[in-house]
Amino acid sequence: MDNDDKIALDFETRIEKVKYIIQSLNNNEVNLKEGMQLYREAQTHLTMANKMLEEAEFELKNILEQTHETSQNT
Repeated sequence: MDNDDKIALDFETRIEKVKYIIQSLNNNEVNLKEGMQLYREAQTHLTMANKMLEEAEFELKNILEQTHETSQNT
């Protein structure tokens, strides 16, 4: 796990990192130990990206509910 995991990365950056890791693993560019480390790093990025999606979905639902309530009150 590198320093990127400890700082906030945006969704797109995390997905690009996962794409790069998958490419590296598919091209057999790394040994088994490095491959396992990259795999764990990719899992971390995917978990965080999924969390971002869930949070965005929650926020969107709240906005839509508020908009709907506001339109009903007018």
